[in-house]
Amino acid sequence: MEHGVYLRSGSTLFQARAAYSRSLESSPESEVCIALCVAAFEGFLNEIPLVVRPFDFSNDEKAVALSEALLEAEEARLSPVSKYRFAKFVLTDRFPRKGDQDVQRLTAIFKLRNSMLHLKPDPIFNLDPAIQESQSENKPPPEVALLIAEKVIERPIKFSGSWRTLVSTATVAGWTYENIVATMKSFTAVAPSPWVKQQLARLTEHLPDSPKNAA
Repeated sequence: MEHGVYLRSGSTLFQARAAYSRSLESSPESEVCIALCVAAFEGFLNEIPLVVRPFDFSNDEKAVALSEALLEAEEARLSPVSKYRFAKFVLTDRFPRKGDQDVQRLTAIFKLRNSMLHLKPDPIFNLDPAIQESQSENKPPPEVALLIAEKVIERPIKFSGSWRTLVSTATVAGWTYENIVATMKSFTAVAPSPWVKQQLARLTEHLPDSPKNAA
């Protein structure tokens, strides 16, 4: 007989922080950190329906709507980014645009994770000052372009290889962690009712904003 559930998103992020610390010495650990951050965020979205709706008789319409929206999104197998957008729409009455900064960052993080876990042959990019910048084959993927635009990584002047080698770093791992935690905590910030705010805070209140902070 089940007597409760174990909420794992928080503990997974603490594992991500440990991987970040190891990534300062070993670049492959940065990919572990990114993967764990994404897993924690997916778990967080799946945990929300369990904590915001008190049993089955809540009279808080926002709590019910948020719970039902995420359950329906999971049943429909929507992507985590889509689930995030629908959840934010329930909470704020504004549907996040794909061009919004938080959506762009979240999309980039998931693309980074996918490129690291769902392995495909990497195309070789050749950057050289003598080659025109506009040549499409030398443009970085959108997720890498975002990291360059936000100055998380520098675009090399001369480079030959896979773009993935530029993002498997502790800096990118730390940026990923900070954005995942900020996105999770943003749910509490916009929660429209005390009940929803209180329950969402249960999932995030112990999470440090930066992986560099001591446990």
